[in-house]
Amino acid sequence: MLVNKFSIDNHLQFRDDPAGFIRAILVHDSGASTELFLYGAHITSWKTPESGEQLFVSREVIVEKDVPIRGGIPLIFPQFGPGLLVRHGFARIHFWDVVESGISDRNEVFIKLRLGSIPEIFAIWPHQFVIEFTISLGESLTTSLRVLNETETPFSFTSALHTYFAVEDVRECCVEGLYGCEYIDTVHKSRRDIDADHQLHIFEMIDRIYLNTPRVLILHDLKNKRHITIKKVGFKDAVVWNPWYEGAQLINDLGDNEYLSMICVEAAHYEPAITLAGGEFWVGVQVLHCNQE
Repeated sequence: MLVNKFSIDNHLQFRDDPAGFIRAILVHDSGASTELFLYGAHITSWKTPESGEQLFVSREVIVEKDVPIRGGIPLIFPQFGPGLLVRHGFARIHFWDVVESGISDRNEVFIKLRLGSIPEIFAIWPHQFVIEFTISLGESLTTSLRVLNETETPFSFTSALHTYFAVEDVRECCVEGLYGCEYIDTVHKSRRDIDADHQLHIFEMIDRIYLNTPRVLILHDLKNKRHITIKKVGFKDAVVWNPWYEGAQLINDLGDNEYLSMICVEAAHYEPAITLAGGEFWVGVQVLHCNQE
């Protein structure tokens, strides 16, 4: 049913993962490709014809029910970080339905996934909602998250696209665009500070929630002589995270030295939380583009 209804010859195919989870593989005419699991609507690969793989997935990754996938682009909803729900929310540990696929007017291959308030979710988060996640692949990778409140009762949420970028050596990378932004430093007891660096370099554990950031950020991978432009709409904040050696040792699905090969730069909406009245919706969009320097 899934294959017959949503596959597109030479552009969109479905495969069973060895763990029994279904993956969708999108291929664009340019040679770019992306892969995602229906579990968590979780993107695990984005390759460009010039630079190859852009996303990091741990060698120690675990793909099984109720376990978030370590790497790629985890989708965080309706709770960023710890709280009343499971850490980073339930969206990344539930199976999503495919509702649409096709080739857009811009010649992008796309797939749309949907998750609603099924009984298992309603039992822990009693709101009637529908969230749709659309992945569009062209010369860029565009992800669009739409959240709809289907009842008359308001609800609030936070959200992020927890993107793990693959880099040659995180010590030879920097993030541009955060200068002058206020951030919450969760490594240092959630203290607040202002970023004073025109380019943020990573030489130690970092976990910062930047508030009210510019719409465009740039990740420079100096060793690979490439940069990734991160454009975001709706996601007003951004997160930069790397666990460094001491943090990596505490994460069972991340190799001790894999922190050197990754950096998370996340489009986020953290503070204040988004509140939707009955019938209202919110949309957050991220566009990733890779260039060789």
